[in-house]
Amino acid sequence: MALMFLGTHVKRTDAKSRVSVPAAFRRQLESGGDPRLVLVRSLTEPCITAYPMAKWEERVALVAALPQSHQAVALVKKLQFACAAEVVADGHGRILLPQGLREFAGIEPNAEVAAVGQGGTFDLYEVARWHVEDARTESLLAETLPSLADVGL
Repeated sequence: MALMFLGTHVKRTDAKSRVSVPAAFRRQLESGGDPRLVLVRSLTEPCITAYPMAKWEERVALVAALPQSHQAVALVKKLQFACAAEVVADGHGRILLPQGLREFAGIEPNAEVAAVGQGGTFDLYEVARWHVEDARTESLLAETLPSLADVGL
């Protein structure tokens, strides 16, 4: 069964920069049998992307199969692999957001964080950045909607 992370859930980091994984997302991880997440910098957005371990392993295998001398492949490895962090929610459902990833995403201690479902992964945004990105996405989608037929959607 594929994991499915849906919806947007607003949480608050605590003073130690931990944030609760939304209960619906935790249930998905539990149903998948592996509670581990890998947190990485998003390649396209000012946020942290959370991969369930199985999905992360698929991504690592995909990148390993690409030409390692290709500049974009090297950059992906630098930006995502070098700062990746494996986390498991504690007994209260919280994960620690590592400092480098927090700084990249602009997430401070005691800040609101939007956990945004992306199907097989989810993103963690500082909530004001999420509102900006959500509005930008709506605008871009309106412009590109006709091209979705080209890709079969």
